[in-house]
Amino acid sequence: MRLLAAAAVSLLMISAGPVPAHAATPPELTSVRLTDANPVVTTGRCRQVAMTAQIAAPDIPWTSVASTVTRDDTGARKATLGLAIKQSGTSAAISDRVRLCGINALPYDIDEPGRFVWTVSVEYAGGRIRVTRSFRLRFQGIVHLNARPEPVRAGGWVTLTSWVHDNWELFDTSPIHFYFRGTRPAAWTYKGSARPRCTFGCDEPGEQSWVATKRFRQYRSGTWRAVSTRTNYLESGSRADAVTVRR
Repeated sequence: MRLLAAAAVSLLMISAGPVPAHAATPPELTSVRLTDANPVVTTGRCRQVAMTAQIAAPDIPWTSVASTVTRDDTGARKATLGLAIKQSGTSAAISDRVRLCGINALPYDIDEPGRFVWTVSVEYAGGRIRVTRSFRLRFQGIVHLNARPEPVRAGGWVTLTSWVHDNWELFDTSPIHFYFRGTRPAAWTYKGSARPRCTFGCDEPGEQSWVATKRFRQYRSGTWRAVSTRTNYLESGSRADAVTVRR
């Protein structure tokens, strides 16, 4: 019996074998963030969007890091301002920036609105990891509003005329929303909306003019406000016009 027990123990030890070594962990790319996922540019100005991330490489060191920005619709590459790497032990903090410019932001070229994809990749011996983030660039919508007549008699009709464009060549055709607020401090009250109609160059493929009109009765002095619709091309904007009521 003792011989059988000893043989059993010996067989168990042989079959178990040595404890396997710890598998090496490849680098990890974490905390990939953009400072703005919906940047907006205005005429004559540029702005920057930054990317930050962390690399953790406890076992296998990384060999190279790349940061690229491309347009989603065409695949065209947008130059970044330069990748910065700050290493601390087996970890590293990386960052990069991209400059986005509006119309007539000389000496820089205009960046057309659209979706951009930011790709960060890390290569190491035996592989590569890649993480993407996206952002959508918009132009600031320029809103115009004219409320007339000014002044108006109490209970009289006020006609609001409004249009939205990109301050370059495009008139927006999305609905425009109208709000009213009295002269005393109060919240804006939604009154209605109107979709712009073509008023000039309607049969021409080039420059056109689109204007929205809406009539409301006004019983007290206050301010009218037109708010444009946010689209994939234009960021929402607003414009106000005060009208005095005479009794």
